[in-house]
Amino acid sequence: MTDKCFECGETATCNHHVIPKSVGGTKTVPLCTDCHANAHTGSGLRKVIKCIKQNNLNKQQMPSSFPPLGYYKVQKDKLIRVSKKYSKIVQEMFQMSADGSSLYDIRDHLKDTYDIKRCRQTVGNMLRNKIYIGEQKHSDQVFETPAMRIVDTELFDKVQAALDSRCPQSTINFRKKIVKPKDSK
Repeated sequence: MTDKCFECGETATCNHHVIPKSVGGTKTVPLCTDCHANAHTGSGLRKVIKCIKQNNLNKQQMPSSFPPLGYYKVQKDKLIRVSKKYSKIVQEMFQMSADGSSLYDIRDHLKDTYDIKRCRQTVGNMLRNKIYIGEQKHSDQVFETPAMRIVDTELFDKVQAALDSRCPQSTINFRKKIVKPKDSK
């Protein structure tokens, strides 16, 4: 191999997959032995993981095993897609919430109409999940994937305001992880 190391300029000894082959990476860069070792450990590994996450989000790949209601996973390439059937149910849930239905009413509607069993808390979490407006958050970064949008932003914001107005102060404090100190007497 006569190439120069992509990182330090020394003689390269191997070709490193920028995105691992196991997740579909095909492009390689020449690296020397030391830089290749660094790519698989410490800060180099963190860069690789960040790159994998960005690549997966660009390809509409979900990091979890089970996609949220409204999506399905294509087993062959592990990409998620919007389900036509279940996306309409998700839209209906958001509309019910915006129209003033309680989480219990939405839960019961899902069970009675579609035989989808979810608890009240799960319904609340679903209505707060920004994946439905095409946003995914990993670490401190928010990635927009418009192809994954099921609910428009205006309806989503209306539902958030409705949930906040119905939510008791203690729940809001719990959600924001505000802990009040105990009185010490």
